[in-house]
Amino acid sequence: MNKFKILGEYKDWCEIYKDGTLIHNGSSLGIVSQVESELCLRLNYGTNKHFYSILKKCGDFILAVPKKVEFLKTEYKYEPIIFNKQEFDEFIDYIYVDEKLISSIPQINKEDLLNIWFVSNPQHKTYSNEMEMQENIINNILFFSDDEYDILSKKGY
Repeated sequence: MNKFKILGEYKDWCEIYKDGTLIHNGSSLGIVSQVESELCLRLNYGTNKHFYSILKKCGDFILAVPKKVEFLKTEYKYEPIIFNKQEFDEFIDYIYVDEKLISSIPQINKEDLLNIWFVSNPQHKTYSNEMEMQENIINNILFFSDDEYDILSKKGY
């Protein structure tokens, strides 16, 4: 569960928690902004660096999905963030995001969902490209469900 607090005399400080763990503690200015034509959520995970996730719609929910260029690096930090409509509307009311940007949030796709799963892997390390990351993860899976034959044939077995 996500919980956020907007603090300060000018409501310019933001704390975001996920399941009780602090994942952002910093300025609310620019926490949601357009980066390379994508609307992104910028979080610091308690560090002095910023990590971007792309905002996507899934029904009445807004999800933060990993930014593809960034997630190949070991130091990339990511936690799946899901806002319901009420939470997201309340959040953006505090941080003053242009309504046109909010209305242009794209729908999530299968690749986004896979990337959420890949980057959430606790064995995450630096990869030279996305295929190397996917291959490493698939090689470390202990078993597959009904799709076992298809996946194994992709691994060259």
